[in-house]
Amino acid sequence: MTTRPRPTAAASSSSAVGWEVSAVVVAHCGTLTSVTSAACERVAAAHRLNELFASCQSREAAGHLASAACSLAVVVALLDLLVDGTPPGAEIAVQLMSHLSVHPAACETIEKAGVLPVLVAALRPDEPLLRAEGLRLLAALAEMPSLAAPLVRAGTVKLLGVLAASTDPECWH
Repeated sequence: MTTRPRPTAAASSSSAVGWEVSAVVVAHCGTLTSVTSAACERVAAAHRLNELFASCQSREAAGHLASAACSLAVVVALLDLLVDGTPPGAEIAVQLMSHLSVHPAACETIEKAGVLPVLVAALRPDEPLLRAEGLRLLAALAEMPSLAAPLVRAGTVKLLGVLAASTDPECWH
């Protein structure tokens, strides 16, 4: 039995996502956004997309991958996983949104999908992995000047105040 090499999101000479990776991205995004896919299949698709981002060898390659993978439908599907809150789906969804945020247009899509208030609310419980991924995403979104007001309206400043006042040493990890 011969096995094909697993496609990666490594940048080609043109720094664009290769056709093999594009096909994989389309397939995983299709599973993620399908209304007929079971929750476990959607979480697995998001996890596989995260693996593609992890295999990127540069920020530029990750940006191309984010451009190929991000759509309003994908972000809404990730929001659904976050709202569902079932581990590890919520953490994987936030991690994927964090990966997508390397592309500026994806940041705007994340805001348009209504993720910010849900994300801020989700970071309050004691879930260190979700909090770490969520804070990483908020930091990436905060780099976009156009998202400053939506971040404030979503309660990000209040959340940071609560976290800063916490006596729990694990709060920031």
